[in-house]
Amino acid sequence: MVFTADLIRKIDVEMVCYFMKADIEEDEQGVSRIKKIVYSPELDIHEKDVLLIGGVLDTGITLDFLTKHLLLGRPNLLKICYLIDKPQSRKISINADYSGFVVNTPDPDYVVGYGLGYENKYRNLPYIGVLHAG
Repeated sequence: MVFTADLIRKIDVEMVCYFMKADIEEDEQGVSRIKKIVYSPELDIHEKDVLLIGGVLDTGITLDFLTKHLLLGRPNLLKICYLIDKPQSRKISINADYSGFVVNTPDPDYVVGYGLGYENKYRNLPYIGVLHAG
């Protein structure tokens, strides 16, 4: 949310903001699946330009699901923007149109700070850092 707030203050066009949350679960074999998407019920993107903003683009599973879901609303344009892009973690071939930083850290390292956290910690750091597992 910190990235989104800073970004939209720099976009000088009339806009409406909607917030979405995707709940994902992973089984013992590491297979992820979407449990549900929570968003405002009045989401109307038909023939509108849409910018989907996210924190970390990791496996691509959530982004793939969200883009397919949003395209059902027949937007005029759908662009994807992420603060952090971790292409080495992809399980699905999908990319952001815009990314702030490309981070090639091995899993299970975590990117933290600037609103991003690990176990609900480190979100308040005024910078972006990598938390090494172990």
